[in-house]
Amino acid sequence: MQETFILLKEILWRYSPRIIIAIGILFIGFWIINRISGVVERLISSRKMDETLKPFLKSVINVILKLALIGFCAMIVGIRATSFVALLGAMGIAVGIALQGSLSHFAGGMLLMGFKPFKVGDIIKAQDETGTVKAITVFNTIIETPQKQIVYLPNGPLSSGKIINYSKSGRMRLDINFIVDFKSDFHLIQKLILDIIIDHPYVHKQPSPHVYIEEMGEKGMKILVTGHTNTGDFLKTSYDIKEKIKFALEEAGIDFGIKT
Repeated sequence: MQETFILLKEILWRYSPRIIIAIGILFIGFWIINRISGVVERLISSRKMDETLKPFLKSVINVILKLALIGFCAMIVGIRATSFVALLGAMGIAVGIALQGSLSHFAGGMLLMGFKPFKVGDIIKAQDETGTVKAITVFNTIIETPQKQIVYLPNGPLSSGKIINYSKSGRMRLDINFIVDFKSDFHLIQKLILDIIIDHPYVHKQPSPHVYIEEMGEKGMKILVTGHTNTGDFLKTSYDIKEKIKFALEEAGIDFGIKT
């Protein structure tokens, strides 16, 4: 027992200066890397580059620099490059098993960057979340919802799941449903709503807007209102038209309930 203690003491006495130096370099290195990341971000921002690629490239450079710093500090302590590579490989296997999800997110990020189902600025729906893509990083895609919430979507499930990109065609279809009583005058309702939609500055004339009886249910007639608008104008147009429909039907004395 005493021999083991003496051996550990000798090892600490021999390697402690190197360990202290390595730790100091590690802290200084991380500070420098953060500064470099800021410079890289400014350089990337000044270049004419795909906005989707910018945050992804920044995060990849950041990871590579930190791995290189850790390797350099390991060599200062006394771990040879070949030993460090072998150790890194063994750690990679262990960490890979423990962090399978994170690795799948990294692979998903690479797939998203390669196939580009969407880009920064697009409005998408994925994993039951709808919003504007703000950034695509190594592990996550960041979107902003219409309620101004920031949502982080893991790249793994995102790359292998269903994605609806509303910005690809540049326009979206408005679907507004409401129910009216069977005794209501459908032709009057149709005229009131079409007047609202056709005159609206953000609703496209082609394809032309329509007002249908979608279903005849126990509670009454389910009316469907459709029209197309630019993707960026979708939300404000939808809210505005619902408000105008409400006032027009109330003024005409028609009872209703808007569902969507």
